[in-house]
Amino acid sequence: MSLNIEQLPFGKMPDGSQVTLFRLTNEAGAVAEISSYGATLVGVIIPDKNGKMTRVVKGFPSVEGYLADLEIGTYLGATCGR
Repeated sequence: MSLNIEQLPFGKMPDGSQVTLFRLTNEAGAVAEISSYGATLVGVIIPDKNGKMTRVVKGFPSVEGYLADLEIGTYLGATCGR
């Protein structure tokens, strides 16, 4: 099975450090997007029952959305924790 991994800029933390988005795409075209900010799940794109590629995970377009979300305590996409 073939897997393509892209590394894309996803924004900066308040201290200026870069956050990376890892986009994993398999040979069927399914996509998983995971950020280096706490292994946050940003997006999943898979075929629906008709074969149309559909985003099934809601995420923010940059790390700034996750930082704002952290302040209200909802932790959208969080996969790691204490």
